[in-house]
Amino acid sequence: VLKAAQAGLRQHPISTDLRLLLQTTAANAHYTLWQLDEAQGMAQRVIDYYKENEPNNNRAKVAQAHAWYVLGHSQRRLLDIEPERASQHAHHAQLSLSESMQLFEFLAQEVHPTYGGIANTCRAGILEADVFLGKIDVREAIARVLDVINVAIDPEEIEKGDWLESYGWWSIIGCNLTLRHISDERDMQRFMGTFTNKADEIATRLCHWAMRERVFSMQFEGRQRLIGWTGQDIPIVIDSEDVRLITGTMGRFPQFRKTGWSILNCGNIIKES
Repeated sequence: VLKAAQAGLRQHPISTDLRLLLQTTAANAHYTLWQLDEAQGMAQRVIDYYKENEPNNNRAKVAQAHAWYVLGHSQRRLLDIEPERASQHAHHAQLSLSESMQLFEFLAQEVHPTYGGIANTCRAGILEADVFLGKIDVREAIARVLDVINVAIDPEEIEKGDWLESYGWWSIIGCNLTLRHISDERDMQRFMGTFTNKADEIATRLCHWAMRERVFSMQFEGRQRLIGWTGQDIPIVIDSEDVRLITGTMGRFPQFRKTGWSILNCGNIIKES
């Protein structure tokens, strides 16, 4: 996706709306790859343009909303990457994601309901920032996450698209909240099991590699916490399909390769008979 967007941006001439849409696509690809500086820079360019030039068609409105989405979620991801500035990042993420949510809610009403799913994902990110800033208790937030993902009890019964994807991202936000704020190890393992299982079901239904990367990473981090709690190096049982998915994720997301190798090296691989 990133290469395609970059190739499109090298074409001349292209319309301003198309160029800005390609820039938001590139920004989102950078975000997915955890290239957060690049994601923020590209998204901010689009945001700055629309601050001076009001979007006058649906494609432009989508580009504007998406740019705020990428900026806000990139700022949210910086909470753990730059802990010395975490409060600032949480505050900025709230503002950016609130702007994106409002824009996507308008698009959901005026253009297509599917944009409401993207607004719902923004809502999850805002909740994570709220907890970090002490605006809501983490257990209350986790209860809210559980209520939201309860809609997707059976992902197979929900139409593929942004709404189903949003429930997967709510599950990932639940993992973030649990790992960052829950100190009771039994509760942590219980919540992590619920959230990673649901995110994995949705990632499988959507064949969503970016969500799979988060699931594998969260499962591994939860396992490391369990080892620290029990003092026992509990092996991971994986089959050939798991190996395929882990290596596929490693190939798509360079920052996951270290974790991927760790999973494969400590796993008990079950061979098919």
